[in-house]
Amino acid sequence: LSRRDLTINAIAADARTGELIDPYDGQTDLYQNRIRAVGDPDLRFEEDPLRLLRAARFVAQLGFNVDRKTLAAMARQAPTLSRISNERILMELTKLLTGEFASHGLHVLLETRLLTAAMPELTRFAEEALGEKPLPHREKALWEHTLRVVDRVPPRAALRWSALLHDAAKPQTRTVDAHGEVHFFGHERDGAELARLILGRLKADRATQTNVARTVELHFRPATYEADWTDSAVRRLMLEAGDVLEDLLDLAAADVTSAREHKQREAAARVAGLRAHIARL
Repeated sequence: LSRRDLTINAIAADARTGELIDPYDGQTDLYQNRIRAVGDPDLRFEEDPLRLLRAARFVAQLGFNVDRKTLAAMARQAPTLSRISNERILMELTKLLTGEFASHGLHVLLETRLLTAAMPELTRFAEEALGEKPLPHREKALWEHTLRVVDRVPPRAALRWSALLHDAAKPQTRTVDAHGEVHFFGHERDGAELARLILGRLKADRATQTNVARTVELHFRPATYEADWTDSAVRRLMLEAGDVLEDLLDLAAADVTSAREHKQREAAARVAGLRAHIARL
């Protein structure tokens, strides 16, 4: 048990009597919704750096908080994640993303710099999320928006990856016009390429790479739907989306996080109208 990763995973039971063996007080951590490393957290993570992602994954699955000392050790040990194979990293990240409390797990990754240790392609995105590169004052924070979208889409793996990455290219495409308005021209296309880079490096299967990239590239299209769209226009979108049509519609429905209720109603009506139009065809 002393070599286990977390106290909640370091509990045993006598097979004959059922007596619990809990030398690291894992039951208390369970009752208090706490993720805590067994013994010295730096040593536990050095033994297997994948445990860094496992700790964050348990946050995403259980909604627990990370013990202060354990969290600090995760930040110190983040660079050691480079010792882990990309396939194992992908597996843990996917489990995290499909957790009930995925946004909490993602926030732990951001706070400990594990997000960029696992996905260095998101460095600019993470720098803004951490406040290291402040955004224009009239622009909503991309990170908070992304977390809300991830939580709002159904927990299908490719869809959760699409939600995480749908706006990830905005920092590199941001422009400000003469009137002070912020634009992100082409962020969908750049975001699709970013998705291919990340998932390709992490050795995701080809279908996942293709489907996530296509969903990211098309994610803004359903938001432009109007009742006067022709059947041909809707068919074109259906053909472009192909196998990701359902993911695309679910992402579009979740992508409106405005505090203004009328905007949310209008967006919901557009997506519902598009769904109905597709069903008729």
